[in-house]
Amino acid sequence: MNSDVPPEVTRQMAKRATAVVVTFALAAVVLVSSLVYLSQRASAESSPEKPVSQSSDLQAESFEEQLVRKFAPILYLEEQTKPCGSGEAFDPGPVSLVLDQPGIFLREIAGDQPVVVESPGASDIFDRDDGYALDWPGNPRNPGCDYEEDYFALRGDDEPLIYAHIATEEGFDGFAVQYFFFYYYNDFLNKH
Repeated sequence: MNSDVPPEVTRQMAKRATAVVVTFALAAVVLVSSLVYLSQRASAESSPEKPVSQSSDLQAESFEEQLVRKFAPILYLEEQTKPCGSGEAFDPGPVSLVLDQPGIFLREIAGDQPVVVESPGASDIFDRDDGYALDWPGNPRNPGCDYEEDYFALRGDDEPLIYAHIATEEGFDGFAVQYFFFYYYNDFLNKH
């Protein structure tokens, strides 16, 4: 890739505020019958607390959505002041950034890493074990600005995204709120 940073990348970088606004989405359907039961039980047993917000939007949210917001992690990312400069270039984003994309491969890790699927979709990676990995263009040992430029081209104006899931386990009371962060690329410099 060209070392000159395209103006659209510069504009996108300028749009990023120092504090990252994080939107939340539920990663899986959380309104299964067991969670309905848990939410009713938790509502009945919980002590009266102030709602997360008095806004009518939050009052219309389900119990699960309120939990996700109440315990949402706060991310602090090192600000990047210029494209391809120091600081964090990558916000957590949707997994769809790498699904059904040309140049992305699902590889079997063993042996010479044969390509199993080119441009894999969610159904191609579902239920695969850790013997497979997604591989996208670029050289992680010498990334230059390639991953950053690709990321901004794929991401466009999308807001950062963190996935949330309410997990239960059969035979155990209670539940856990899990948050999942997907980063397009991690340069291993501990910036997020």
